[in-house]
Amino acid sequence: MVEKGRYRLLLKNLPDAFAYHQMITDDKGNPKDYIFLEINPAFENMTGLQEEQVLGKRVTEVHPQIIDSAFDWIGAYGRVAAGRGDLRFESYFEPLERWYEITAYSDEPGYFATVFRDITESKQFHDTLRESEENLFITLQSIGDGVIATDLNTKITRMNPQAEKLTGWTFQEAAGRTLDEVFRIVHAKTGEPAFNPVHHVLKTGEILKLANDTALIARDGNRYQIADSAAPIRDGDGKITGAIMVFSDVTEQYQARKELEETTQRLEHVLRATQTGIDIIDENFNLLYVDNLWQDLYGAYEGRKCYEYFKGRAGPCENCGAPRALETKEVAFSEQVLPREDNRVVECHTVPFQNEQGAWLVAEFKKDITRLKQ
Repeated sequence: MVEKGRYRLLLKNLPDAFAYHQMITDDKGNPKDYIFLEINPAFENMTGLQEEQVLGKRVTEVHPQIIDSAFDWIGAYGRVAAGRGDLRFESYFEPLERWYEITAYSDEPGYFATVFRDITESKQFHDTLRESEENLFITLQSIGDGVIATDLNTKITRMNPQAEKLTGWTFQEAAGRTLDEVFRIVHAKTGEPAFNPVHHVLKTGEILKLANDTALIARDGNRYQIADSAAPIRDGDGKITGAIMVFSDVTEQYQARKELEETTQRLEHVLRATQTGIDIIDENFNLLYVDNLWQDLYGAYEGRKCYEYFKGRAGPCENCGAPRALETKEVAFSEQVLPREDNRVVECHTVPFQNEQGAWLVAEFKKDITRLKQ
């Protein structure tokens, strides 16, 4: 009697759901149904079914849909009741639309007990997490930038195909190695080792970009001009657990910019040597661009009219070629005297053109012809 009381006390306070059943078989001994003999309070809370709804009833009465379930519940429990061993598994129970982790065992032939817990929220969380991981994997695999993730010791934990391509290391080769070993960066101009922003990120938690003119030296010696940034990886509590480096190959852009800078320098040298200046104005004589030669002489041009900037006038010059060039869409020629430069005489070639938005502008090329006029 004491043992029975302890048993019921244990069942009453058991946090997991418990149910005891009797298996029903056909004439050939095949399981076809089972009857609920006992349940505990956790069973009622977990399933929403009370004692009076289940005790003494067949499962096919309580859950008629169990016959069409994807999982053979009656067959599985029938094997347990027949003494073929205990069973532990996870499955979705369609009648209640919940996931359960279940342990089934038998203490005597023809009877079995189930102890189970609701794991629906856990399954949904892990499904969501798995889906998120899959989406992240797909994104990392297809993104055009190189991505490398590290732990707190800068050891590589993740690497996408673009990062493999640029560094020359496969993820299998790089995993567990320090970032400095795989991601070798130098100053493009000096060749000296460059500061790796991941170290700063792990120390401060700040997002940081690489300095300009940074080059990546691949494993095979190839050199790539790169632009990148590093950011901390944080857990759910905001604690830093690692860092992520995102970088892209900007070699072509860097080379184009370098060539443009060199061309600009050569052009400025020619302009200065020939005392030729360039400016761009719109139809209202607003200055949109003035080269460095003019700016050295006349100062900032933003928000100023060309006639005021160059000649201190209140209105357009009488022989200004801009209106003619804009009207005819042909190059216009004129001579201008620059009072602020000891009345230097320039020949102005006014060239009309359209910008990317389709607006007509003019570029003025002013060549010194003072000696020719003397």
